[in-house]
Amino acid sequence: MRTARSMTIRSHLVTLVLVALVPVLLFTVSVVVLLNRKEHEALERATIERAHVIVAALDRELARSLTSLDVLAFSRQLDRDNLRGFYDDALGLLRSHPDWTTVSLASQGGQHLFSALLPYGSTLNPLPDPASVELVARSRRHLVGSVARGPLSGKLVFPVRVPVVRDGPAKYVLTALITVTAIRQLLEEQRLPSEWVGAIVDAKGTVVARTRASEQFVGQPAGALAPPPEIPARVGWVKGVIVDGHRSYLTYARSPLSGWTVTLAVPVAVVDGPLRRSLWSVAGAGFLVTLAGAVAAMLVGRRIARPLVTLSAAAEALGRGESPRVPHTPVVEIDQVGGAFGVAAARRRMAEDALRASEAQFRAMAHEAESRRREAEVIAQLSRTINASLNPDTVLQDVADAAHELLACDLTRIALWDETREAMVYRYTVGTRYTAYADMRLRPGKGLVGAVVMTGQPIRTDDVFEDPRSSQDYFVMARADGIVSAMVVPIRVRSRIEGVMYFGHRSRRPFTEQDELIGVRLAEHAGVALQNAELYQREQRARAGAETANRSKDEFLAILSHELRTPLQSMLGWVRLLRRGVLDARAGEKALETLDRNTQAQARIIDDLLDISRIIAGKLEIDLRPMNLMAVIDTAVESVRPAANAKDITIATTMDAAAAEVAGDPQRLQQVLSNLLSNALKFTPSRGAIDVRLERHEDCARIAVRDTGVGIPNDVLPYIFDRFRQADSSSTRAHGGLGLGLAIVRHLVELHHGRVRAESAGAARGATFLMELPLLGKGRDAERGLTRRREADRIDSLSLVGLRIVVVDDDADTRGLLAVALRSHGAEVQAAASAPEAIDAALEMPADALISDISMPGEDGYALIRKLRAGEGASGRIPAVALTALVRTEDQERALAAGFQRYLAKPVDPAELASIVRALVNDVASSS
Repeated sequence: MRTARSMTIRSHLVTLVLVALVPVLLFTVSVVVLLNRKEHEALERATIERAHVIVAALDRELARSLTSLDVLAFSRQLDRDNLRGFYDDALGLLRSHPDWTTVSLASQGGQHLFSALLPYGSTLNPLPDPASVELVARSRRHLVGSVARGPLSGKLVFPVRVPVVRDGPAKYVLTALITVTAIRQLLEEQRLPSEWVGAIVDAKGTVVARTRASEQFVGQPAGALAPPPEIPARVGWVKGVIVDGHRSYLTYARSPLSGWTVTLAVPVAVVDGPLRRSLWSVAGAGFLVTLAGAVAAMLVGRRIARPLVTLSAAAEALGRGESPRVPHTPVVEIDQVGGAFGVAAARRRMAEDALRASEAQFRAMAHEAESRRREAEVIAQLSRTINASLNPDTVLQDVADAAHELLACDLTRIALWDETREAMVYRYTVGTRYTAYADMRLRPGKGLVGAVVMTGQPIRTDDVFEDPRSSQDYFVMARADGIVSAMVVPIRVRSRIEGVMYFGHRSRRPFTEQDELIGVRLAEHAGVALQNAELYQREQRARAGAETANRSKDEFLAILSHELRTPLQSMLGWVRLLRRGVLDARAGEKALETLDRNTQAQARIIDDLLDISRIIAGKLEIDLRPMNLMAVIDTAVESVRPAANAKDITIATTMDAAAAEVAGDPQRLQQVLSNLLSNALKFTPSRGAIDVRLERHEDCARIAVRDTGVGIPNDVLPYIFDRFRQADSSSTRAHGGLGLGLAIVRHLVELHHGRVRAESAGAARGATFLMELPLLGKGRDAERGLTRRREADRIDSLSLVGLRIVVVDDDADTRGLLAVALRSHGAEVQAAASAPEAIDAALEMPADALISDISMPGEDGYALIRKLRAGEGASGRIPAVALTALVRTEDQERALAAGFQRYLAKPVDPAELASIVRALVNDVASSS
């Protein structure tokens, strides 16, 4: 029950703490910290000022030496170039400076002229630092060098150099080598505190003088006493530098004269000692204050001591898990606590259970977080390795090592697919004992690895010997390595399984789902490494292929130039002889034969180039129809027989009528056979033989062209059908041609849904070209009969009698040739040199047909046909043929769209031109 004199324990404790402890402690600590900060700032200013004082003394000492050298530099002996007299002056100056080891003179180019340490005229060694001599001569400024051991005296010295200037560039450079003794004495005169470490460091970071352990450190790198390079200021204060094993505050100041640095290291213990002593004092005072507060609390709490004893007994009971019993007390809070103890007893048990569970969960989470962190580090390192290296061996071995670490497994193996063995082969291992991995072949469907390869899914097993998926061959390796538990995951490259990763424990420790996730991630990185290596190798092959193609094209262009120029030379020569009229009848006939032969040769070259252009553009088309191969073979053989007879080469044919019916383009198949026969003639020597055989092979008609020629080398055979490729493309090659014929052969055969290949036993053993085309089925007999009737009904008339034709071409030679050729077939021809002339001719003489060039000056062929089609009367409906050197598909489409009905490429056979004009006139007449 609460009485008037009752007071809560909280009120007593809060009053006691606020009145007795908190303000005093806070004030004391703040005062101590503030005073220490002021002392620290004062010490910083004092050390910086002390460093400035030492820098000033150092500059005065160096300035005295530089002044002495400046005085000597104005010696009149140098004005008279009396080096011997100047040597005596320098020797006198050296004797007046006991800390100097020598005075030397050098030319502006760095040549050593004399040293006062040696007699005048002695042989001198080259200057140890000629670059600094040249710098002084060029800049005409003083220079204080770095400490080094003198080449003659063997002492630690530093050079001071001054230029000798006489109304222009420096002629000489005067140098004095000064021992570090004077600098050490200067530093000792500063009388630094014994706890401090003072040092003077030259511009290269070498100790010139030091207050402690001078003999040990002078001439050595300054180390921690050197100012930090990231602080370029001339004066600085750095904390935390380790000097002579003590953490210290480092103060430094740089000399503007020499670039040297004065550093003062004050131990942290010396600077922060007063603060620690003050804090100990505060702690003592705080203890006393606390003790006094405790006494006061005891005096004040005597009123509640007895109830608290009762409450303590109840708490002990609660601690033992018993239900506490607290009697009534004059303190309200004790009564409330006593009532709550019963509830707290039950909740305490629940809280303890929850705490134990929470602790276990926290430990598990902490372990998992650490594992994830380490996993992320390893995966990141693997990613960096993959990005930096294209060598799969390096990356995959790193993957194996990473897996061994992350999964804490006893061994790791990586197997990759081996094309030569047609199986998986272990390539990378960690922690293995088995030694015969090279002999193992892991085939799909066999063992754990085979199961992963077949299913593409990871496998985990707690006991490999009890797992039904294991194989007996696997047991040998598992026993050798001592494996009990295992996990296997696939390595994928673009959805293909290219390998597996195998992980094993030598005890019965099952692999978890988390282990499987880690293994899958590592396998993904291994797949990326393999993919990168594959892409790199593919890029290298593509680069090599492109370079080879470029070389082939260059060789092709050289051959093309030769093949075009050679017949032109002969043609030009015979034409000039014919013009001069100096040839008799026989020579004239030979000239015409030569012109005809070379003209046909150039036409074939141009046709091959056009075909290759259409092949590359994918616009070469064929007209498939039922046909008989025997007729095509006979025509092709007869076309080359004159050339064969000229070389005394026999051509034999053997044909099976059952293999003759195919669906094909007769003209293109004759081109294929002519190319193969021409190729055989070209590479077959005199008195050789060529055999052409047509036979049935399964459902195909096979044509074999065999020769007894020079054969095909093995290294050329795989590329024999490539464009621009020849077995011999040198300037001394024995055979002509562009190397396009066989490429055209392959493309035309493939357009016929066939295939072609070359065989040869090697050089000088002949060659065989085999072409296979699909045979027609029996259901095509009626169609073949209809085609034969259509062919029989077709009349290929070349007569142009009664036709009036306008020929338009700006080239007079072409225009005259066409006129003569058409007149020879009975036509009446009106020739025009331009589009306006052609329009006038068509209006004056109603024409039955128009043959026009495209590329003409002024108005071209497109403009001509548009004007004619726009007119009225017969001229607007005149049948028109475009005859041009423009051979692209888009040129043909443009010509037909403009209004031409036929499109022919130059050069054209006159008979073919007459046939096309006759057919066009007949078609237009029948349609109208």
